[in-house]
Amino acid sequence: MEKKAKVGRKPKYDYESEEFLKSIYDLAFKGYNDKEIAQKIGLSAEKFYTKKGELSKLSNTLDDARTHAREKLNEVPSAALFSEICDKFSADRYRIAKYFGVSWNTVKVWMRENEEFQNVFDDANLKFISNINATGRILAQGIAEKDEKGNFKGWIERPDSNMNRFYLQTVGRNYGFGDNIDVTTNGNDIKGSISVEEWIKAKNK
Repeated sequence: MEKKAKVGRKPKYDYESEEFLKSIYDLAFKGYNDKEIAQKIGLSAEKFYTKKGELSKLSNTLDDARTHAREKLNEVPSAALFSEICDKFSADRYRIAKYFGVSWNTVKVWMRENEEFQNVFDDANLKFISNINATGRILAQGIAEKDEKGNFKGWIERPDSNMNRFYLQTVGRNYGFGDNIDVTTNGNDIKGSISVEEWIKAKNK
């Protein structure tokens, strides 16, 4: 009786396929070493090293990815593009670095070596803070409802006591406000003080 030939075990991957090599390229470009790449794709490090030695396409893909990654680190964008991206992402460090495909440490090197980059980033940060401040001031003052003659009718949105307290305790410090508001009459001190919270409640009645 004729014996059937044993069927060989099907390889886990087609190691020279475009799809497989692209996945290897992406991992190497991101900075993973060979052992980490093997773990990512579910192979033993020994198996991956063996295939790398046997297949020039796999070896060349790894080399190309790492060369391109190093070149990417040395590519500094124009100040115009950097300004555009800083403004687009409101100076969010993570998203800026991700857009350029580098680490935040690399972006810091750009700014350290080019004062214009630092100024651009600072301006985008200041714009972001300014927008937050504008929103906070609206919340602090509330939105009043007025009649046709401009007379106060009521509140569409009442002033936020927490925002009032924040501005009195920060900006207000420059004008005599703080945790407590000192009360004077004609230059004569009145014993005691009124807490910010009590003053806000009285003001918003």
